[in-house]
Amino acid sequence: METLRDQLKIPRERLDEINAFLSDPNNELVNQLLEVVEYYGGPGKINRKAEEAGSFDNLMERLRGMDSPYVKDIEWFVEQRDQYAFVSMHVIGATYVETLDTRGTDGSNIHLGGPETIAGYFGGVGQPNEHPIKWLDEYLYFYTHYGVRQVLNINPGTVLAGYLLYKLGIDNQFKISVFMGNDNPFSVLWTLLTARLFSRPDGSTSLIGFNLSN
Repeated sequence: METLRDQLKIPRERLDEINAFLSDPNNELVNQLLEVVEYYGGPGKINRKAEEAGSFDNLMERLRGMDSPYVKDIEWFVEQRDQYAFVSMHVIGATYVETLDTRGTDGSNIHLGGPETIAGYFGGVGQPNEHPIKWLDEYLYFYTHYGVRQVLNINPGTVLAGYLLYKLGIDNQFKISVFMGNDNPFSVLWTLLTARLFSRPDGSTSLIGFNLSN
């Protein structure tokens, strides 16, 4: 059994092949990803814009500009925080995750809306060829304009795109949805192996939540 186990080790030359493929200037997938990142100003500028856009004062100013009915409620939370009524985290004291429009209900998942709806969701939300790049663009828009960092991820393609963004230096975060179809230990292992493969030198990754389908 130990002899068989050793055969599972990945040779260093295979890792070199992967690195060569990712850094190849003719790699169209990577080129498309980099073009979107550069459109938003590059990792450093993207993170700075997101931090500014997501600051509490700026978000409150947006709500006041919209004449939002929730302003008074949030101001009440601020008063409670200032009185140490609870431990603060974005005032409300909770994390949140946004669902982007590119999640399958835009027509990309042909199984939705009919008798195959459940199968379409729990078999993994489908995405056409161009959707991972659309997802990147949509994510970076909300990240830089509203400071939304955590989003729901529903497809292996956009999961990989999320790993690559983080590897480039963008501080994105995502949670894998139950709708992605990870429903057994081997699919979980595949997802976590890829997360580790594209982690930063400190070992961190953009994957911060993982919901199984079973």
